[in-house]
Amino acid sequence: LGTLYMRLTDYYFPTMFIGAPLDEGKRAKLAEAVGWLNTILEGRQYAAAEHFTIADLTLLVTVSQLEAFEFELRPYKHIRQWLDRCKEHMAPFDYEELNANKANLLADMFKAKMNQSAAS
Repeated sequence: LGTLYMRLTDYYFPTMFIGAPLDEGKRAKLAEAVGWLNTILEGRQYAAAEHFTIADLTLLVTVSQLEAFEFELRPYKHIRQWLDRCKEHMAPFDYEELNANKANLLADMFKAKMNQSAAS
């Protein structure tokens, strides 16, 4: 759980908060962690049990942030299937308002910083 989030912040946050260029080495490390999650989810409905748990909720926040940042998730079939299940599970609790909209706000900050850096 912590590795994926740590690698997400290592890759995106230096650009967002100090205007550093994206580091492809850190992107590769993030992709590695995403790959690990994809492998963990192979043959499973959820990350830690046969039902939705706090582990799924925690991972849902991180993976939703990756999705908002437009990190390419198409190659990760098991993550995409799991993500759909988790979003469906959280729909009665207003997933879009609780998490997705917030993930998009952070992604918009990142994109604005990228556009600002490109214009400089």
